[in-house]
Amino acid sequence: MSVARFVARLKRVTDPVEALELIVDNEGYLGYDPYFPDLRKALLDMASRVAANQRKKR
Repeated sequence: MSVARFVARLKRVTDPVEALELIVDNEGYLGYDPYFPDLRKALLDMASRVAANQRKKR
């Protein structure tokens, strides 16, 4: 998928679970801060946990 198509897909996302899953699945594009790697990991873990929990409820 091209970058333009992916960006267009992201613009159509309205479901919060899908949004969290896309963040987790594409976390490599978010960049890294050498001073706060623990914060990045905590945020991604949170997104993954919340998305998984919400999927179970559906």
